[in-house]
Amino acid sequence: MSKTNKELAVELYSAFLISSGTLFSSPNFKGTVKFPDNDEMIKQVADLTEKLSSIKDD
Repeated sequence: MSKTNKELAVELYSAFLISSGTLFSSPNFKGTVKFPDNDEMIKQVADLTEKLSSIKDD
């Protein structure tokens, strides 16, 4: 069974957060760390869902 666009969006965003944590934990990282709050995450997942739904299967 294939995954819905919303499930794919959540997985993609989760992978982004995990990779960001890896980057931020590097001793060479000199930037400022800002993680999104719940509302920002929901907005990002909704945006990714919309974008994924525009991709047509061949």
